[in-house]
Amino acid sequence: MISSRPVGCGLRSPEPAAFSAKFRTVNTPVNRTPPLTVYRRLGAVLFETAIQATGLAPGVIGARLREELSRPTLTAPTVRAWRRGTKAVPFAAFLATCRIANVRPGSVVAKVTTLAKTGEIEDGELLDLLLVLGSAPPIAGSRG
Repeated sequence: MISSRPVGCGLRSPEPAAFSAKFRTVNTPVNRTPPLTVYRRLGAVLFETAIQATGLAPGVIGARLREELSRPTLTAPTVRAWRRGTKAVPFAAFLATCRIANVRPGSVVAKVTTLAKTGEIEDGELLDLLLVLGSAPPIAGSRG
C-alpha cells in the first residue's frame, strides 16, 4: 500500500513483510577511495608547494580559498584531502593558491621538478611524469 500523505508527516503506511525481504545489503567498506594515481600525487604535491609558498596557517588558507573560489561550504577536511591527494585537487584551487601566494604556477611546477630530480621527493613515477610533461612540445602559438 502506498500512502498519498507527504513525507515527514509522522504517519507511516504499513509495509508488507515481503517488501523488506526484496532488498539485500552488501557489506562493503564505507570509505572506499580510488587509488592514488601519479596524477593525483602530482596535483597534491603542486598544491602543497603552492600552499607552503603562502606562508599562511591551514585555517587561514581555508578561509582565503573559500573567498577566492566563492565556495562558502569549503571545509578543512576537503583542503586536507587535496593536500594529501586523497581527493583530486581542482585546477581552480591550485590557481587560487598561486594567486594567494603571489607566485606563477609554472614556478611551482619548476620547483617540484627540481625537488624530484634532486631526490627530495622520492617518487620515481612522479619524476618520470614531470620529465615527460617538461619535454612535451609547447602548444601552437605560445612562446614557451
